[in-house]
Amino acid sequence: LLLLSSYFNRKPTIGEKSLYDTLRLILFLSELFLLMIWAIEAERTEELLDFCFRYLLVLVLITDLLFFTRIAVFYSGRHEIYLVGTKFDVSYLHMNLLTLWYVRNNIRDRRPARRKMMVALALLFILAVSIRVNCMTGAIGCVVLFVFFMLLNTRIQRQFLRFAQPSLMMLFLFASVAFPFIAEKLVSLPFVRFVIEELIGRDSTMTGRVTIFGDFLEKTSGHLLWGFG
Repeated sequence: LLLLSSYFNRKPTIGEKSLYDTLRLILFLSELFLLMIWAIEAERTEELLDFCFRYLLVLVLITDLLFFTRIAVFYSGRHEIYLVGTKFDVSYLHMNLLTLWYVRNNIRDRRPARRKMMVALALLFILAVSIRVNCMTGAIGCVVLFVFFMLLNTRIQRQFLRFAQPSLMMLFLFASVAFPFIAEKLVSLPFVRFVIEELIGRDSTMTGRVTIFGDFLEKTSGHLLWGFG
């Protein structure tokens, strides 16, 4: 369906490589799911986690070394980028690395107090990195992660297990898809505007995101079901 949608909607206005990019996306998703299925059926999940952790650790360490020492600086136009990509990639990959570390240690190390202390220290560092690269969504993500990590292995965690229900996960997915349709009205609320402008220090368009959502709705008119591939 993705390939068909990409073929029938191919236009210069959405790029000349739409079929190629769609094929890459399909191969990536297929590879990811097949890898997960193989790891579970072969009972090699821990081995896969170890590989992902070590690979990401090396990648993040090299990225941080280049970023903090300024040995090599990368640009895309006038915007500075980093070895792994944009400022968002830098922040989120640090959080992914911390999550992988926690999962690995949760399996092998039965000392939750030690893990929580390490998590708190790591999140402080990731928060500093996010602020340094000017990624406020990364900074907010650090705060949210801190709350969730601190609630793990506690009585309150049982309440959060409700979030694992498929119906609730589908509700969250639907809410995220619906967000562009309500973003403009949402940011016009006084409390939300106060958080964005006063606490986070951004403009009410969320650094242009509201404008992007508006363009998205205009260009997807008539393509809401099948998209562009």
